[in-house]
Amino acid sequence: MYPPNSLDTAAWPARRSRTRRIYRGAGWLALGLFVLTGCSKDEMKKMATSVQQTTQDLAAQSQDYIQGAVEAVEEQLPSTGSLSLRIEPPLEIESANVEIIKIGDGRSNVVQLATYDTDSGPSSYPSVLLHGQTAADSPAALAGQTVGCDLYVQQSSGGAILMSPPGSSVQVTFGQFDQESGTLKASVGSSRLISSDRSKVNLNGGNVVAVIRGAGN
Repeated sequence: MYPPNSLDTAAWPARRSRTRRIYRGAGWLALGLFVLTGCSKDEMKKMATSVQQTTQDLAAQSQDYIQGAVEAVEEQLPSTGSLSLRIEPPLEIESANVEIIKIGDGRSNVVQLATYDTDSGPSSYPSVLLHGQTAADSPAALAGQTVGCDLYVQQSSGGAILMSPPGSSVQVTFGQFDQESGTLKASVGSSRLISSDRSKVNLNGGNVVAVIRGAGN
């Protein structure tokens, strides 16, 4: 177990500095052994070997300590999700979220998958949006369902937009909800996409790990 403040990454430089001071201290100790009087060569050699071993042990312990702290921080970082689409060139985005929008008035709810905050719009590119009608009232309730979704892909700000043709949809099949990470997996089916610049692109499926918006609230 590490002390409570072991996750304070801002303190790592100070810890490394303290470790370096320990190493230097051990080195000065080794130097001091050779100016001691009344010690035989064998005794000094044994003491020097002992100091060297102590220094090596400190180095190993320090490395283990830092590595353990890094792993502990990584375990606590919240997932940002991910999305990949097998188009040309392949698309890989390290961000994805999912939400259910309740329309009301007897109308179907809408599931929305996006690689950006849909409240503020894309802040980086490429960006992807999938949305479709569903009877599910929560993202977790989507598990095991397949929903026909409209797909939009924009590679750059102001660039052409890839989309599913009007009247057709991309099939998105949702997997199990992971309560611990607050994520929902989904697979994206194959489709033929059209572009606002009149080109056509084959979509050969894709995968999503989406963070459920509001899951931690």
